[in-house]
Amino acid sequence: MKPAVIFDLDQTLLDTSSIAHLRSPGNWGAAVKAAKNLTPFPGINEILEWLAKNNIEVVVITTSPAMYCTAIITHFQWKVAGQVCYHDVSRRKPDPEAFVKAVKDFGLDISRTISVGDRDIDIIASNTIHIPSIACPWASPDIQTLLAAKPTFVAKDTTELFGTIKGFFKIG
Repeated sequence: MKPAVIFDLDQTLLDTSSIAHLRSPGNWGAAVKAAKNLTPFPGINEILEWLAKNNIEVVVITTSPAMYCTAIITHFQWKVAGQVCYHDVSRRKPDPEAFVKAVKDFGLDISRTISVGDRDIDIIASNTIHIPSIACPWASPDIQTLLAAKPTFVAKDTTELFGTIKGFFKIG
């Protein structure tokens, strides 16, 4: 069983608010093209590189379709163990089905897994199967609702996120 960090994609790893007008109606081809002009939040690439260096799996769970998620992961050359996307499950977050699938499919050790998300549905899904959660309010559409979901940790920025992840895995 492997240690892991489960990340939400949009508004957690990168700011996709400028392409929300494409994502919302499902114009995924245009969203993929536009996403190539976006940049990850400051520090995200370094966090992902550190996780890879320390043999900690990265799994992306998103309510977006796989073609969009895969294109973004490939474009940014992120090393991920896998992804669970919109069409991979029948019930969406806040239902924990995607998290259960990730644990099973990628051999994750729940006791050594933590999740990161910007919305209450990320936190609720994670907490439901007893995976500690980190709320990322820096781009959250609704911080009050995010915090009301009772995340295990709150990281006000990616520097705090990195510190929380390092602390969780007890690696300096």
